[in-house]
Amino acid sequence: MATSELTLLSIPLEVRHEIYGHVCAREDGPKNLLRDWFGRRELKELADAGQPLPAGGDLLDEDEGGDNEDEEDEEDGEEDEDEEEEDDDDEMDEAQEGDGADGDGNGDGTTTANATTTTTTTTTAPAQPKISRKWRHVPEIISLTACPPTVSMLQSCQQIQDEATDFYYNTVVLRINCTASFSHMAYFEELMNILADTAFSPAESFRKVELTFVWDSQWLAASPDHQPILLAFLHERAHLVAKVLERTPALKELVILWYDSAQDNESFMLRESVIEEFYSLLGRVDVQVLDHYPLKEGEEPGEETALGKMRLQFEAMTESFAADQPF
Repeated sequence: MATSELTLLSIPLEVRHEIYGHVCAREDGPKNLLRDWFGRRELKELADAGQPLPAGGDLLDEDEGGDNEDEEDEEDGEEDEDEEEEDDDDEMDEAQEGDGADGDGNGDGTTTANATTTTTTTTTAPAQPKISRKWRHVPEIISLTACPPTVSMLQSCQQIQDEATDFYYNTVVLRINCTASFSHMAYFEELMNILADTAFSPAESFRKVELTFVWDSQWLAASPDHQPILLAFLHERAHLVAKVLERTPALKELVILWYDSAQDNESFMLRESVIEEFYSLLGRVDVQVLDHYPLKEGEEPGEETALGKMRLQFEAMTESFAADQPF
């Protein structure tokens, strides 16, 4: 009896979804996908403007990622920089593979064939431009939960392309930590404006977004002099993120995670005033607000908790206020 040929499209759709998810997975995960998007965008802008690309070196921006970054950001930045260097080395190795170079090189682009007269010139591929270090902090603010379909998958056939793309956007979540790197307001503003204003921004296609707000009302109550500027930063960040979400026509689900160290009328009114920025999405988007008040009255947050890290940021900012120094 003849048996029908087993193909991918003959497998139940639920199983195909499992396959798509497995094939899309990458060894280094999705952490740096948006970081790389910002970096490639900057390199394209330089190329379009006719400016030279930094072959084999960083586009250093000393105004970002400097000595004022907190310890966690510095560690992540160093790790990301190391990853970039390794990726660049791999690209150089591939570009140079098979070019005829060997251990007899003189280090100046020539290879000595004998001790007297004959020399052979080798051609080395130009170093690839590297992503600016200023983008190394992107993953702490904006990240994805899954990798997109591979190019080979999208090119296999139209049905697989449609199914894999639909599966991806039904499962991936765009996460924005709205209070990360809180003192670096200009950096956060730049990221949000790029996502909101760039044609074909990756934010346009996402159907699920998760926002995180971490606040420390307990600490602010004991430091009333610093409330105005910190509250202004918070509301401005919410406004910038809302502008991004207004330009996401595919958005279906929005989850807002709200963390605070105090739960009273004042903290509730603050929460409401921030969430009000996203009211314009109601009607076309399912909006959920999940509250987290992990501390008991008078309890102090641990340094490694979200609230503890936010308190350290507040303390660092107020020290800068006192010393009349920039953040």
